[in-house]
Amino acid sequence: MFAIYFLKPENRSAVDTMKDDDLIGRQSIITKDASSFDFKDPGLIVLVEGSADAINAVDSRLGSLMEKLDKDRSDRLYALIKEEEKKADEGMGFLFG
Repeated sequence: MFAIYFLKPENRSAVDTMKDDDLIGRQSIITKDASSFDFKDPGLIVLVEGSADAINAVDSRLGSLMEKLDKDRSDRLYALIKEEEKKADEGMGFLFG
């Protein structure tokens, strides 16, 4: 399960709060510059991948600081992020393979 959020620069400390949280911090948390994904406003894209309980905790504890993206947009961004990771992994394999 995953959720993707848009985080404004002034709320950047929410990422540290997530990583410090006992439940949320054990999930996969990936941050990307929003401008890399054609967002008009400056900020971060935050991908949280993990359990439903962790996603619910993010929503309840930090939902006021971040905008949860709708399913269609999240699915598109998720695919882009995973493709980017795959290319990076392939590049590392080429270097060290």
